[in-house]
Amino acid sequence: MEWAGAIQLSPALPACRILHIAPVAAELAAGEVAEQVPAEFVGLTPQGLIRSWDAAGRVLLRPIEGGGELARRVHAVVAAESECPYLAPLLEGAVRAGAVAVVTKGAAGCEVRSTAGVEQYPAFRVAEPVDDTGAGDVFAAALFVELHRGTAVAEAVRFASAAAALSLRGIGSQGIASRTEIADLAASAS
Repeated sequence: MEWAGAIQLSPALPACRILHIAPVAAELAAGEVAEQVPAEFVGLTPQGLIRSWDAAGRVLLRPIEGGGELARRVHAVVAAESECPYLAPLLEGAVRAGAVAVVTKGAAGCEVRSTAGVEQYPAFRVAEPVDDTGAGDVFAAALFVELHRGTAVAEAVRFASAAAALSLRGIGSQGIASRTEIADLAASAS
């Protein structure tokens, strides 16, 4: 498998309220994007920064290089538990800079790291899940929106967890719930 190369942001992206940086295969310099795009809130799902492929096409994870400047530019980072050993400097740097770092653990919920410490949150149970593809992306997007809205971290995490759980009901966009459905499920955990 061959790498397609870096994406050049030319022209630069316009200013936005929420910038979700989600590289797939180190195709962009995430720190440069965070620096170049004026945004009120910058969220990062960094798995693509540590992903590479071997000659047989198998996905390999490698420790992140640098990441210090990027850590200072984000408001929140969401990563899967299996990625944490490769992202430790980025996650720690983001928390030191005042960001929220969330480690997702699938059915086991998530861990939220912040300057206030570390807190565990349970996942919502789904009776008959159909497909878990994209649940982490739904979680991250919902979390970023809620944090940008000024929602308290605990409430934002419950909302994002509810959104991710409800996304398991269908394949692709069929599983994405309405804001009311998400809020109703999130409220059931309060």
